[in-house]
This record gives sequence, structure tokens and C-alpha cells, in this order.
Amino acid sequence: MPANVKNGCFYSGMSNNFSSLRYLCKERLRGTRLLKTISSLILLAFALNPAGMAQRKPVLSQIDLPHPYYYREMYLPQLTSGPSSVAWSPDSKEVAYSMAGSLWRQKMDSKITQQLTDGPGYDYQPDWSPDGKSIVYVSYQKDAIELWLLDLSTGKTQQLTSAGAVNVEPRWSPDGKRIVFVSTSYNKRFHIFRADVRGANPPAGLRTDPRALC
Repeated sequence: MPANVKNGCFYSGMSNNFSSLRYLCKERLRGTRLLKTISSLILLAFALNPAGMAQRKPVLSQIDLPHPYYYREMYLPQLTSGPSSVAWSPDSKEVAYSMAGSLWRQKMDSKITQQLTDGPGYDYQPDWSPDGKSIVYVSYQKDAIELWLLDLSTGKTQQLTSAGAVNVEPRWSPDGKRIVFVSTSYNKRFHIFRADVRGANPPAGLRTDPRALC
């Protein structure tokens, strides 16, 4: 340490300023000790009372799980700038995917994409119906994630669930008569549900068995 530096303070060597510099140095050291003491007391208080620590507010109150990070950051659909949740068409000639909060459609032999949805919410996780006429997807709107249906011939969308729960990962059955999805509609926990589609062209809604499959 240089001769003119002591206890973190710089001394210019001027005798007439030595007293004032020594006073400032003592005040600085006193303030540092006080700050360390306050920090130690705060950490001790949090250790004795974990409930007093600030908690991040849950994204969706419809979910009651002991590990919020898992569903908040990894399981729930996330807004992306690139394509995600890719779904094949029944003839494997096209794909549908979510990007920037909307659904898109693209033929495998083309670089041109077609935007399918442009609503008020964020649309994710499309799944193409076996007959190729519609796509079921999830839309995050008004603090809920509901299932919606898109008619590819008309571009019209229709809401399938409206219970205000978190509904994700919809999948068509091979015969196109049912949809299986994950929902928190029971006990605010993720369960797998199966719903019958009312009418084939187009569905008028879902008849959901109140009992979860698992």
C-alpha cells in the first residue's frame, strides 16, 4: 500500500490539511461499519422470518403449485421472436407454428409464410386437425389461457373453453372427435383432460368431463 494511503483514505501529505483529512477518514470508516451492521441485521431478520422476504407475484393465480419457477418459466407458453411449437399438417406438406404471439402457416417447399391469427392475445401451441380443416390452439388473454379453434377456410376463430383456467398443450384424437389438453380447472393443479368436440363442421364447443384423466 502506498505511504500516503491508509485505511482506504488518501493523504496528500500537506500538514495543514492533515487534521481535516483524518476526520473525514474516521467518518468514512464509521459509515462503512454502520452499513455492514445494518446489512447483517437485515439478513438476520429475513433468516428468522422467511415470509417477510419479497416474493415474486404469481403470473396466473389459477395455478397453485409448490414450484412456480417450473410452470412460469418453462411450462407455460413463452412469447418468442422465432418459430416455436411447430405442428405438421396431416399431409406433411405444411407446418403451423407460433411466433411473436401469432400463428403462422408455411408450405415446406416455400419461403413464404401466411399469418393466421392477429387477435388481442398471444396465440401458441397449434395442433392441426386430422381432416386438415382446422387448428386448435391456446390463447393468453385477460389473465387466462383458453383453447380456441381456427377454421382454415374462413379464417374465423372460436373460443372453446371459457372457465378462466390455464389450458395448454391441446392435441386432437386421430378420429378428430376429441381433444386432449392440460388444464388447471380442477384444484388449480395441472391435470390431463379429454373433451368431446360438439359437431364436426365446425365444433360448437367442448363437452368436458369434469374428471381429469390424470
